[in-house]
Amino acid sequence: MAHTVTNRIPVRFGIDGSILSCEVESLGEDLYRVVDVPGFFELGYFSYRDVFRLRKADDGVFDLLEIAERGGWHMFDYVLPKNFAESNQLAAVLTQVTNARGVWVREMGGLLFILLPPDCIWDPTRELQAASKEIAG
Repeated sequence: MAHTVTNRIPVRFGIDGSILSCEVESLGEDLYRVVDVPGFFELGYFSYRDVFRLRKADDGVFDLLEIAERGGWHMFDYVLPKNFAESNQLAAVLTQVTNARGVWVREMGGLLFILLPPDCIWDPTRELQAASKEIAG
């Protein structure tokens, strides 16, 4: 399996000029694919696997010229109670996510983001609900 080279770079977004640190892989010329799962505060700016057209400014920050291609990944977000967030039942569902070629990230303890590839039709909500009920007993 080939190793993908990624870099964390500062990207300036839109009219407000917000600068976010994004992990990207270079696709050549001025195109970069986001390999970061966007955090809660980044969701308004980009999605997982989006392709950016960027230009490096004099201050070293990369200006977003356009989102050349949307990643198209399906995102599911959940707020989890602490006992479920730290459970074996949740771990089992997250293994299913990984087996479906998906990715996930948990933020601030109980915010769970699951991203599944564009060609995946599985919705993990039922499995999460069943696993959560198992914890509640």
